[in-house]
Amino acid sequence: MNRLFLTALLACCAPALAQAVPTALPTSQAAPPVAAPAPAAPAAALPALLGLLPASPGWRSADLQYRSAELNLAAARARAGLNVNLGGDVNAAWIESDFKLTGEVTAEAAVSVLPWSPALEAVRSAERALNVARAEKRAAQADLTLRLTRSYTQARAAAQNLALAQQQADLSSELLRIGREQSAQGLLAPADLLDRQASAEQADLSLQSARARLALSGQSLGQLLGQPVTLPSDPAAYADLPRLDAVPGALDTLLARAWAGRPEALRAVAAVADAEGRLRAADLDRLPDLTASVRAGQLAGTTNPASTGAALSGSLGLKSGVAAVQARLPLGDGEYLSGVAANLSGKVYLLGGGRSEAQAQAQAALQLAQLNVETVRQSLALELRQALNDLDLRRAALPAARSTLEAARTALSRAEARQQAGLETALTVAQARLRVVQAQQALSQAETDAALAALSLSAASTELDLNLLQSLTGGSL
Repeated sequence: MNRLFLTALLACCAPALAQAVPTALPTSQAAPPVAAPAPAAPAAALPALLGLLPASPGWRSADLQYRSAELNLAAARARAGLNVNLGGDVNAAWIESDFKLTGEVTAEAAVSVLPWSPALEAVRSAERALNVARAEKRAAQADLTLRLTRSYTQARAAAQNLALAQQQADLSSELLRIGREQSAQGLLAPADLLDRQASAEQADLSLQSARARLALSGQSLGQLLGQPVTLPSDPAAYADLPRLDAVPGALDTLLARAWAGRPEALRAVAAVADAEGRLRAADLDRLPDLTASVRAGQLAGTTNPASTGAALSGSLGLKSGVAAVQARLPLGDGEYLSGVAANLSGKVYLLGGGRSEAQAQAQAALQLAQLNVETVRQSLALELRQALNDLDLRRAALPAARSTLEAARTALSRAEARQQAGLETALTVAQARLRVVQAQQALSQAETDAALAALSLSAASTELDLNLLQSLTGGSL
């Protein structure tokens, strides 16, 4: 008889708290009923933990990576912008006991002006990299927010399991005490007493396991935040997740939003633009390398035509796209002839140099980048479709969980009424209350799963605002 009751109780207990509890006890010796848990009081633990995220290693790492991209863009713009150099040259010579001191001072300014200039292309590439870095920062911080929320829900579940394990351990201990009294009176077989002792030992083991899981949850949160976290063991100290009941948009709408904000999408688009830039550079490299320049000033000495005096010159390179202006001022006296001179120099590609191979390589890289765009698009569509399906399944499970809880409460009310009429034992009522506790925990977990599924979909479609959870739970970053 006791073994049958043990089997029935095992069937109604949660796996982590499964204990063997006999039920055929006299009312005068029945175990004390398990008190139904009070509803959890609102707590600010989640916003408080979210407020610690900006100081976490992962968050600061995302900030630093974005800052690095900003500095790279600033450096690229500086290289493509106006660059001014000042130089000088001094020469001393002794020729036939005659000491001569000559020299010059030069100043040069250069700036990239043509749109195909490599420096300007580097700026455009750095701008695209900054956009990707901004999306990566946002995605990394949203992922940290979601991971912290998941860890928080796991800690809350561990605290709930600990409370249930404590109740089950207390009940098993009381049943073992009563069993020993019954065994001393000859009312309980030795084998049944051993079953109760095994149940009490298993309950203690489950209690230790629940405590260990709660401690591990605290360590997981501490590792994520980069600082120790002490978690309360009282389930009432944990707040529920905010409910996100909004109906998600259509898949095409979510995909368009994700394509505009997900880092992998922006990275794929940027890779195509970079490949196009490299192809333009390869095509330009096959053109003649022309440089036009003009000089005005003291272009030749009266005694030495090779020497030059003060002069101002300018040049423009076709391939480099750089316009430069140079001023030269000699140190010393001299007589010079003034004038203006223009020059056009060029070099034409004929054979060798690997220019054709570089162009073919750039074309292949562009095709590969374009194929990767479609691959990323399909991957995002699949991820969003899976997130949508998961959200639908999680929400569809809520009515069944609520019905199970309502059925457990109805059964508890019926058992309490029968106990008052003398038709049920107190242990039967205790078992009914345990079923209510388990149904409440199952509903809480189902609601948590639905909330996490909604948050995951929001993160996948880049709709997850970093302050969403804080605003819904009363906190802020």
